[in-house]
Amino acid sequence: MKIMLLGDKGLLGSEIKKACLMNSEIDLFCFDKEKLDVLDSDKLSKKILELKPDYLINCVAYTNVDLAEKEKELAFKLNSDLIKILSLACNKTKTCLVHFSTEFIFDGESGKPYSINDKPNPLNVYGKSKLAGEKNLLENSNKFILIRTQWLYGANGILPNFVKKIIEISKKNDSLNVVFDQIGSPTYAVDLAVATLKLIQLKKTGLFHITNSGYCKRSDWAREILKHIKPNATVNEVPSSFFFKDSDAVRPTFASLESNLPSTIKMASWQNALKRFLIEIKAI
Repeated sequence: MKIMLLGDKGLLGSEIKKACLMNSEIDLFCFDKEKLDVLDSDKLSKKILELKPDYLINCVAYTNVDLAEKEKELAFKLNSDLIKILSLACNKTKTCLVHFSTEFIFDGESGKPYSINDKPNPLNVYGKSKLAGEKNLLENSNKFILIRTQWLYGANGILPNFVKKIIEISKKNDSLNVVFDQIGSPTYAVDLAVATLKLIQLKKTGLFHITNSGYCKRSDWAREILKHIKPNATVNEVPSSFFFKDSDAVRPTFASLESNLPSTIKMASWQNALKRFLIEIKAI
């Protein structure tokens, strides 16, 4: 099986790369922005036509939620326009395109986990750009796996993730202010990578919601982190407005995703995944 991976040095891409390299049946071709400029549509399409991969896994995305409010054009180029280019190129080589989306396509007002059948209603530019990318995939791709996930964290990535932020803040403070009005499912990049490859191995296609099982408030997520690294620290629950300015993107409140994975693919609880991550980075 030949797999082409875009964004192999990022938070998720790095874990997918590791998982692929552990499988002797996978012939992996990795590309970061130094090797291949995804905004150069001609070079990108040419490379896909040259490799003719069975699967193209796209881990390239614009992920700075707040900055997207100011960099709308770039957010849409990477999160939406790119998906159309990839879809059309993959169609020519009969390649299955694997793409990742987010809970930010929903408004968080449902009061229950979102299923794949629920209607999107993004609240910010980032969410709108990701939804536009989904539409480009659905309208242009002949064969795809679309995965929505949320609250992703792992050992790598350019932006600091929530777990690392809490660890760093706790080194200097015994009392932490954390929002209580955002609810979701923390997702370990390692587990998402493994689940993605299992879908590929099962030859599945379509739309999937993948997170670690269960959901929580961000404040409870912080408490679970501190339980392992600094049990005497306390968490003060504050509203989102405590941190976010008028210029920041509006976040959905309750945007947990309801899993529709095949029964053969099991996701660990978010608590179990978190402990394994803390062990991985030697925080405990």
